[in-house]
Amino acid sequence: MKYEQTLAYILHTRPFKETSLIADVFTEKHGRLSIVIRGAKRSYKGKGLIQPFVLCTLEAVGKTELLTATLLESSSQSCLISGKKLLCGFYLNELLVKLLPKHDLCPELFHEYHKTLEAIGTQTEEALERILRQFEYHLLKTLGYGIDLTKDAEGKMLEAHSFYQDNGHGFIKVSAEADGILGKTLIDFREARFAALDLKVIKSLLRQALNRLLEGKTLHTRQLWI
Repeated sequence: MKYEQTLAYILHTRPFKETSLIADVFTEKHGRLSIVIRGAKRSYKGKGLIQPFVLCTLEAVGKTELLTATLLESSSQSCLISGKKLLCGFYLNELLVKLLPKHDLCPELFHEYHKTLEAIGTQTEEALERILRQFEYHLLKTLGYGIDLTKDAEGKMLEAHSFYQDNGHGFIKVSAEADGILGKTLIDFREARFAALDLKVIKSLLRQALNRLLEGKTLHTRQLWI
């Protein structure tokens, strides 16, 4: 079976036999795939592309879960990031490898990933927390576990001056003394009003949701900084 040519990013690679690599790739048209890049450790003509954060054009063939790359060409310059920004990029990749099922078509998430990488590369380090939280929010929505920031678990509109807790199925209203999240914080994040937003609260909320999906899997990049 031949897979239609598509834009793709390499998320992770590992050795395969003597001269090849297996790569986890995130594609616009086919979702996440595992592909063999033959000769990649020797003299493969696209060797410079076999790294994260380079937008590529990919073609592949195969009848099993493990496909073979027949074309790998650069579609743009690589996203030049370093330091904390590089770690943020690896965090995105680790989330996708561990949470995104193979072959799930999600072109909107692909474009969100592309946009997020561009933002990481061009925005200041102070903006990284906001950028990561936005991507996590979109990822959860794509996976079918989106957090409703409009209504509570009873279907009532969130109130800016009320406090809420997430019970895994939605927000329930609690007293101010119950260590809840202020409704205004949830509304501000929903409306992308970041100037005075307490991102630590949003980070904790999204982390709880992601942890439920990870089911005990460790995110190594999270241990380093995220």
